[in-house]
Amino acid sequence: MLITYARARQLLNVQAAQVGKAARRPAREINTLLNRAVQRRHREEFTLGDLGQGLDLARQWLVDLSSLPSGPADSVLLPEEEIQAMGGSALREALNACVGRLVAATGTSFPEAQTLLTQTTGAARRAEAGVDELRDTLVLAQRWIRRR
Repeated sequence: MLITYARARQLLNVQAAQVGKAARRPAREINTLLNRAVQRRHREEFTLGDLGQGLDLARQWLVDLSSLPSGPADSVLLPEEEIQAMGGSALREALNACVGRLVAATGTSFPEAQTLLTQTTGAARRAEAGVDELRDTLVLAQRWIRRR
């Protein structure tokens, strides 16, 4: 059976989502692990062979979740000292990185997690939140993730 590049890429995205759901980890994180496994930074760099290798690996992880690397999930959680040294844009970026982990940890949807984080800042929009509010929100979000 022949498969097109686009179809192989689509299948890999579906399988990454399935692995993420089974492992209670965000699909984005699973995609990062797949990219690292085939030594590519971005999915656009994948060859058809890379996609095949990724599909095989995703199938293996679905069969045996214990073979799934602990991966970048832990790197999303930052030490509080590092958070205190961060500026506004870096804090917003770190909060965005926490959303997937928060969804996986709490079972909420992405919009619910985004809303929760925004409400925690006390601002109408996260873009309007001050640096101190963003820091407090990031520290709190990471505590929620660690508890799960």
